[in-house]
Amino acid sequence: MLGRVSIESDIYSDGLHGYNDLVDMGYFKHFRVLYGGNEFARGEHCSH
Repeated sequence: MLGRVSIESDIYSDGLHGYNDLVDMGYFKHFRVLYGGNEFARGEHCSH
């Protein structure tokens, strides 16, 4: 993602373990969507 996605971007991902290090890479706006818990959207950043 580095070099392709701005470090300031809001990133929404699923629980795939490959995304675990995003915060360590500087992506502090990383949010997980828990599809297994019937969660497909959350919070103010969601479109309805």
